[in-house]
Amino acid sequence: LIVSSLSIEWPPTLLYPFKALAWAWASSSPETLNIECLLSKDAALPIAAQKVLFYLVLPIAMLLVLLLLDSLAMVLVSVVQGRFSRKERGAIAISLRNKIVPTILVVLFFFFPSICRTTFSMFACTEIDHDVEPPYEATAVGKFWVLDINQHCMRGYHRVLALGLGIPLLIVFCVLLPIGIMLLTVLNKHRLAEPHYKQHYGFLYRSYRRGCCW
Repeated sequence: LIVSSLSIEWPPTLLYPFKALAWAWASSSPETLNIECLLSKDAALPIAAQKVLFYLVLPIAMLLVLLLLDSLAMVLVSVVQGRFSRKERGAIAISLRNKIVPTILVVLFFFFPSICRTTFSMFACTEIDHDVEPPYEATAVGKFWVLDINQHCMRGYHRVLALGLGIPLLIVFCVLLPIGIMLLTVLNKHRLAEPHYKQHYGFLYRSYRRGCCW
């Protein structure tokens, strides 16, 4: 959905996997598989915690898949052209090393809304019952985690998950990552028109007017 709505010239090795993933993962798609069907109820971690970890690990898995596909494509091209020498292998390694940071930024850019939504969901609690007067009795007084309505907010494993994982993710993705992207653009504003820089980082500013992106 993001890929199709933004006027960004994505590399083909990223465009098609992202389009397929966007179609499969769209919440509005009736064909979307409920992720809870893939999780084990017999595991040590509760389903809600597994679900959170799955959505957080997904970008890392996608990044590894993209790098693997890119390296395989370069190796196949070299083999077909009959020039898979030691020098060519060195060139492939250098090319992959140059693509790591841009690919990481593209994956983070694509999954950023999902990561933030998952991170904020760790702190989302709701109140179910209020104290009532006899003869009535409230059985669920207090706040409960919205992803596991049986789990009291900030108690048990939810407290460990929210404080041990949620707060670091808030700092990294909601504070440090935007600041890092801003610094990357501002400190390299004199290179924004360079073909090499535009090829690797152009998706960060290509949609903005020249002179205003930073």
